Amino acid sequence: SPGWPASLSVTRRSISRPRDPAQQSRPQTMTLSLVFSTVSLSAVPRTGVITVEDLLRSPALQLRLIAGEAGVSRRVAWAHVSELEDPTPWLSGAELIMTTGMALARGDGSQRAYLERLDDAGVACLALSEGLFVPPLTAAFLAAANERSFAVVEVPIPVPFMAIAQEVAAAVQGDTAQRLNAQLQVFGA
Repeated sequence: SPGWPASLSVTRRSISRPRDPAQQSRPQTMTLSLVFSTVSLSAVPRTGVITVEDLLRSPALQLRLIAGEAGVSRRVAWAHVSELEDPTPWLSGAELIMTTGMALARGDGSQRAYLERLDDAGVACLALSEGLFVPPLTAAFLAAANERSFAVVEVPIPVPFMAIAQEVAAAVQGDTAQRLNAQLQVFGA
């Protein structure tokens, strides 16, 4: 993807056992070095700020926008998992809510009301797990997302919610190295 490392190489340095038997009981260490040929900081959000769009651009997260494209510029302050039909009493705004879809009803009115509650509470984005308990999304739900500029994204099954939460937390704290480490862990999985 544009703006991310063009190549990643991992090298292993050889470890030799000491010839002196007294030194053999000492712990052995292995050095792992990561070499990046190019890293563009244009893909890394400003310190302390991450948006839905930044998360969509992350190659490790593989998020897919379903609806609400005009809302991708919303700032995400926190990522939280909720399977509640109404999590809004416990929210403070700018959250990315991740769900397997257990609380998402099947009917037009119920799905639309769920999205409207989240948006009214200031939620930045809704992330739905691909293929778990998410019912078919209704036209009313998708229309509400587009009308309200409320981004709805799909999370692929191989990507754990924890990876998204770590990405958001690291960005909000301004820790680029932690973000890169979290992404490498997802690629490793």
